[in-house]
Amino acid sequence: MDGNFKSSSNITVKFTPISVDKVSLTPENESIEVGANLALTAIVKPSNATNKKLIWSSSNPAIATVNETGLVTALKIGKATISAVSVDGDFEGKSTINVVKPLIVGGLVIQAEDIIGTGGTFDDGTVPLGVQIETGVGINYVNTGDWVTYSINVPEAGEYSINYFITTENSRTEITMEVDGVEVSVDAVPNTGSWTKYTLLTAANRVNLTKGTHNIRISASSATEWQWNLDKIVFTTDDPTLSNEEFFINKNGETGRVYPVPASDVVYVNLGDVEGTLIVDLININGTSLLSENYKDNFKFDVSNLSAGIYFVVVNDGETSFSKMLIIE
Repeated sequence: MDGNFKSSSNITVKFTPISVDKVSLTPENESIEVGANLALTAIVKPSNATNKKLIWSSSNPAIATVNETGLVTALKIGKATISAVSVDGDFEGKSTINVVKPLIVGGLVIQAEDIIGTGGTFDDGTVPLGVQIETGVGINYVNTGDWVTYSINVPEAGEYSINYFITTENSRTEITMEVDGVEVSVDAVPNTGSWTKYTLLTAANRVNLTKGTHNIRISASSATEWQWNLDKIVFTTDDPTLSNEEFFINKNGETGRVYPVPASDVVYVNLGDVEGTLIVDLININGTSLLSENYKDNFKFDVSNLSAGIYFVVVNDGETSFSKMLIIE
C-alpha cells in the first residue's frame, strides 16, 4: 500500500422530540360511593409522544383525591373535578366525579381484591389464567370460567343477602357463588355499558351462614368471553340497609326532605328557605341524570314513566352536591 493515509468524517444525529398535543381522561363523568376508588385512564396523543408525564390534581380534595397514577379516592358526598396536565405543553384532561352516599351501610364486606386464590381456563393475553387485581378498586380481566376464592369470618349465624358491587359492558354475563363447596346462587349481571360504573346486584338467593369461618368461591359462569369487574361483596342479615345520611341543610339549619319514599308517580323535594340558585337532579344508579331543574317552591318530579329501582335526588349549590336515595316502585 502506498502511504498510510486515513480519512474521517463527523456525523451529527439530530433528535427531534415528538410533542404532546392532547390529553383526555376516561371516564369523563362518574358517580362513586363514599370510600370507593376509581381508576381513571389518561389518553395522551400522539401515542408516540416523547414525554407523556402527567401532573394529577383534584379541584376539591376534601371530596375526592387522586394519586400520581390516576386512582381516585372518594372521601365525602359532593363533586370534584380531577385534572391531568401534561408536563409537555400543559394540555389538560378532566373528569367530573360525583361522590354519593353508600348504597349499603354495615354488613360483612369482602373487598374483591382480597383474594386467596384465582384460576381459570381462558388465556386473555393479559392475565394467563385467572383474574387481575387492581389495588384499591377490585378485580378485572375476568373471563369465562375464571374463579377467585375468599375467606370470611361470620360473627353471628343467620340468613344473609348476597350483594355484589359489579359492572360489565357485555350482555349475558353471570356470577356464581359457592360457600364451603356448595353452590348457593347463580345470577345474571346487568349490562351497565361501562367497565367502571359499579352497580348493586342483590343475588336472587339468600344463604344460611353459621358462626365461624367460611370459604367463598366466585366464578364467571356464562359462556361470554369477557365477563365483569367486581368491586366488593356485602353480606347483610336483612335486605340491603340503604343509607340515610343527612340531606341538604338550609341556612336555618333545617334538613331538606324528599318524599314519599318509596314513590310511584310524583316525588316532592322541600328544601325550605334557601339562598342562591340550586339545581336538583334525579340520577339513576349508573350515574346518569334523567331529570334536572332549578329548585323552586313546591318542587316536584314526575316519575310515573320511570322503571322501578333505586335513584338519587341530588341538590347542587355550585360548589357541593347533596344526595338522597330514592326508591321508585
